[in-house]
Amino acid sequence: MKRLPIFLIVSFFLAGSSFSQELSNEEQLNEVIINSTRIDLPFSENSRTIMVISSETIKQSTATNVADLLQSISGIDIRRRGTDGMQSDLYIRGGQFNQTLILIDGFKTEDPQTGLCVARKVPIYQEEILSALTKFNENSFEWVIFSRMVESLPEPGRILKQALRVGRKVAVSFVNHGYWRNRWNFLLHGKRVCNDVYPHQWESSHLSNHFSIREFEDFCLRLQAEGMKVRLGRRMFYRGDWVKSCSAFPNFRAGLAIYELVKEGMD
Repeated sequence: MKRLPIFLIVSFFLAGSSFSQELSNEEQLNEVIINSTRIDLPFSENSRTIMVISSETIKQSTATNVADLLQSISGIDIRRRGTDGMQSDLYIRGGQFNQTLILIDGFKTEDPQTGLCVARKVPIYQEEILSALTKFNENSFEWVIFSRMVESLPEPGRILKQALRVGRKVAVSFVNHGYWRNRWNFLLHGKRVCNDVYPHQWESSHLSNHFSIREFEDFCLRLQAEGMKVRLGRRMFYRGDWVKSCSAFPNFRAGLAIYELVKEGMD
């Protein structure tokens, strides 16, 4: 047991010396361009392997689900995360599961949320959200739910108005950008916070319209001033851990907020 630290230290220096030698023999190589074929061809004309599983093959197989059926095909590896009904990952010819695109009736199903909706026979509309909402009549839904996604929507105000048109009630949950830690970080360091909630630096961030609890309530007041018959229903606030409730000064102390918007006469 006493020799183990000495061995680790020696190994470290040996690795360092060999690494420095490799750097001293560094060579500059010309750029290499790799093409899949010698002739540039459009994707539609490239050769590829297509395998069709017919209904007759499915009837003759002993598979009871799609994962069992695909497992019998050469080149496909199915790795399950539990018993039947749990999520399964699909690997094709050594690729990773996130390198595989799965479409069912034109919809991506490798996303866990999409797959869950398909399994529960919930209709999915895959198109620009504002365009999709305009296709529904008033009060088509009992609830329209925005779960931590309003920040990423283009023109979120217009989309929320459409949601209030097609739904009797609208639930909105969002991260409170007025949370005291965000304010303190900006006051102390002069820059936006970067953590598990806001993991990206500004130059790599996606569309994000961060706002505070007070800003959201001001938006609801403007809706009423414009003549929309909507009121704030239930409100729930949680601290920075998103578990403990927050009852006092939520715009300053709450990390997460959940609001219920109700159209008048729809209680």
